[in-house]
Amino acid sequence: MGDALPFDFEQCHDRPEVLAKLRTITHYEHIFVDTPGSLEDERILQTVLAQADDVIVPLEPEPMSFSPAARSIARVVEPAGVPWRVLLNNWDPRDGSGDLIQTRGFVEAKGWPCFNTVIRHYKLHTRASAEGVTVVQYAKNRVALEARQDFFKLALEVLGSSSGGVPRHASDLQEASGADAVYAGAED
Repeated sequence: MGDALPFDFEQCHDRPEVLAKLRTITHYEHIFVDTPGSLEDERILQTVLAQADDVIVPLEPEPMSFSPAARSIARVVEPAGVPWRVLLNNWDPRDGSGDLIQTRGFVEAKGWPCFNTVIRHYKLHTRASAEGVTVVQYAKNRVALEARQDFFKLALEVLGSSSGGVPRHASDLQEASGADAVYAGAED
């Protein structure tokens, strides 16, 4: 499965020392880290957050997920001082918009920054890892197109307009590459 993926990946869940060195990896423009969804091992979360430019906090539109997300944000994400946003994830449109509206209201009441994009629930997503494919490799049909569009929209939000403007480590990059002009326009 891994060899056929259109990107490189590494399982580091039991090796936080590798995660602590993400900034030294120079041959990738973007590195995405999927961390545990619980606070069971805060050490991994804290290690990754120390290396991060941005954080995506997924939140399912179900009231049972509100408290765990709030705990993670309060105990680990906010203290790290890294720009972050909530991503409403795994919403099933067949259930109606009530849960989605309630979740957006909860996020707004908390004052949390939130992506406009919502990742809808599709069976394709739950079967993808078993079938060894990613969202960009789904079959060419209407449902797969809609599933891909959610992630393309998210990618545009993540990469097109970062929540904090220039990444907090951009000054290191500028010094290393002499790319002052690249980031000068980003601050306007």
